[in-house]
Amino acid sequence: MYSRFSSGARAFDRDQIAFTGLPGVVRDFEANLELTYVAQIIPGLTMQPVLTYVWHPSGDASRNATVTGFRSIWLY
Repeated sequence: MYSRFSSGARAFDRDQIAFTGLPGVVRDFEANLELTYVAQIIPGLTMQPVLTYVWHPSGDASRNATVTGFRSIWLY
């Protein structure tokens, strides 16, 4: 998934940095890649590990993030 911040949002960030004098970042984009697999353990029980890598979370070019998760579904 790829999302780009609007030119208005980027202009607001530049103005806020210029007017306040405080350090900040100008948001640019956020992209992520998710890897997942669903395994059926027994009928009615599935396990799903998830690994997600996020480039520029919240549009901050100075950071990247790795997110992990795990989901299980038990149908009875």
